[in-house]
Amino acid sequence: MNIQNFAKNKLHIILIILVFSLSLSFLIFETNLSSETNCKNFLPESISKLTTEDMLNQNKNFFRSGTAYLPLNLSTDVNSFKCIGQKYIDDSSDNKNDVYFTSTKLYELIIFFINYIFFILFDNYKKKSSALFISTTFIVFSILSFIFFNKIILEYILISFIPLNIIYHFYRTSFEKHSINLKILRWVNVFFLLLLVFNYNLFAYFVFAYFVVYFYFFRDVKTSKAENNIFIYLPIYFYFLRQLSSVSDYFNFLWLRISGSMYKSLPRFVDLEYALQVINCNFNNCEIVNNYGPLWEILSINIPVKFFTIFIGVLTILAFQLFYFYNSNDRNIIYYFFLFISPPIVFSFERLNIDLIISMMIFVALLLLEKNKILSYIVISIASLIKIYPIFVLIGIIIYSINFRNIKELYYSTFFLITNISIFLYYFFKFDFISRIQDQSGISWSYGIMSDATNINNYLNLNNQLLIYFSILIFCLLSQIYLLNRDGRFLSYNSKHSIFVITFLITFLGTALFSAIDFRLVLLAIPTFYIIQEEGFVFLKLIIFSFLLTSVSRYFNGFQNILSNPLDFLFSFLPILINYLSFYVLINYFSQSILRFLINSYKNNIKSF
Repeated sequence: MNIQNFAKNKLHIILIILVFSLSLSFLIFETNLSSETNCKNFLPESISKLTTEDMLNQNKNFFRSGTAYLPLNLSTDVNSFKCIGQKYIDDSSDNKNDVYFTSTKLYELIIFFINYIFFILFDNYKKKSSALFISTTFIVFSILSFIFFNKIILEYILISFIPLNIIYHFYRTSFEKHSINLKILRWVNVFFLLLLVFNYNLFAYFVFAYFVVYFYFFRDVKTSKAENNIFIYLPIYFYFLRQLSSVSDYFNFLWLRISGSMYKSLPRFVDLEYALQVINCNFNNCEIVNNYGPLWEILSINIPVKFFTIFIGVLTILAFQLFYFYNSNDRNIIYYFFLFISPPIVFSFERLNIDLIISMMIFVALLLLEKNKILSYIVISIASLIKIYPIFVLIGIIIYSINFRNIKELYYSTFFLITNISIFLYYFFKFDFISRIQDQSGISWSYGIMSDATNINNYLNLNNQLLIYFSILIFCLLSQIYLLNRDGRFLSYNSKHSIFVITFLITFLGTALFSAIDFRLVLLAIPTFYIIQEEGFVFLKLIIFSFLLTSVSRYFNGFQNILSNPLDFLFSFLPILINYLSFYVLINYFSQSILRFLINSYKNNIKSF
């Protein structure tokens, strides 16, 4: 390309201007700081009065790649902005760490929108060049990194630079070849896909809106295979960041960045660690309360808990990644994407809750049901002896067996159901397990009729939780009677995946009678995976995702700020309202579909036994 042709290209000119502007800004920040400016004055009040040692010891999140960065409280005073990237000097302190002033929030905002703008600029460029895109974005990223941190920060390369280039790689097709709807869809997708890996907390707040936009305006828009690949590889990359950040405290920032604010914490896979700690303490006689079932009461192994927590966590995520990769298809990939990165699923993998492992055990057991019945029922029994709710899986198999007139399966499932219930009842009363039951109600992070009754009772000060619970049950019962007398299209359970859909839906409905933390919604995610593959059921898919994508919502402070801050109240309460409404539509729909399935089974098959 000669100089004349280069100059005629508007994109090159824009890029030169941007890079030049950033470089100039860097020089200004380095040289024009007023000597009279005391950057300590712009620290947040919560830390401004602490000693240097206390600031750093109490705020481990200040560290990035071995260097401490104090957050500036940017104000209307221009000197507060000039403090960005300046070294913190405290002659009275013995601290030997390098400490700088910065503003990570401003940096993240600039990086995010520059990335987004760069994509749009390059995507409108007819002759697409991955090399030019990578080099330009890396130069800009490096300049900004040096302005804010005085070095290149690896974590930000992982969460912004790499995914941006992944997206650009798959979106390299010419823009002019597509309809206006596809152009708009592309821009919407890129915005939220970048937000997914850059700040999952923000993504979780807006993911339902993202789904609604896609569902109502773009679900019939045909996309290319290359574009669909984004929705395969980017979630896998997102969970790769979880695997990577779990192995070292060096990636503390990254670990927190890909979690929601409701549950994020520095300990890795904390629920799995607790489960392994119980087993370890059974061997070493350390004091710990077992909140699981009878199997966890007797299982005793001396293990390095931290190592196995990370090891099992990484392998579990890997298994899930492989399942997602090999079972995704172009036709339904965006639905799979929303399911895979939904807040309850991300929550489950952040904690690596035992419910996730139990669900995987049940799934494998159902795969083995035809080939090795004994092994299958043993696996399900082990799961039910860890937590009681897998007993509903056996009830699901009984219902499935009646419908398909499999008397052998009926005998097996009934025998194991009675056996496991007997064991659990013995354990329940012998060890006074009722005293260990935890309150799992929480308006922003739990589901279930008992949870809802507790939340309604607490937030409305009704002081009659039991009455609320039975009122909801009666409402659901009346809904079933009403629906039974009306025509409608319900799940037929005639596909080759019916055993998975029936058993997991019945298990989900069983847990919905009580209260459960939202990470247990993996029980709903598995049948949803197969429901997505069904033709039609558009309204059902809308309701399922309305429920899943509003679960683990923003923290709700109650109704006291409804007048003082109505916008904040609306932003926190609206997802909860949608979540509640969609939950009861779902459980009534699924209950009705199971009820009709049972009635048809009775009419057609009961005489065959």
